[in-house]
Amino acid sequence: MKCFGYDGQHQPGYGDITSRCIEGSELGDYLPVVDLGTGRTIVTLWGFDNFQCALLDDATLKCWGRNDDGQIGYGDASHRGDNENELGDNLDVVKIGTARTAVSMQGSPHACVLRDDDNFICSEYNPNGQLRRGDTQYQDNE
Repeated sequence: MKCFGYDGQHQPGYGDITSRCIEGSELGDYLPVVDLGTGRTIVTLWGFDNFQCALLDDATLKCWGRNDDGQIGYGDASHRGDNENELGDNLDVVKIGTARTAVSMQGSPHACVLRDDDNFICSEYNPNGQLRRGDTQYQDNE
């Protein structure tokens, strides 16, 4: 996978905040591959306003980008992909349940994952009850 365009929110995943492809010479072979782990390939990619999530060939889910409100599912508010050594094998798998696989995702600014058992989980800061659980509590995926 190769990503390009505006990078003000860490979403392309190259370990920096450099916009790419402003010049035509930055395309093709000049554009680096996004590293999501040794030997891993992407099955499905979901792109949101400020973050990305990928279902990988080993049925794991990894997300990166802006994470002010915990929307990428790691239970914290740390951005991923804006510094070196945050992607590839260093990027943790998003925990969506034991032996569960992501089927689909929706979101922005929050994220909800539809799992292979037809249940879904959402992760985000929830000050206005937007996750429709009847509360305003933060939910992580633990």
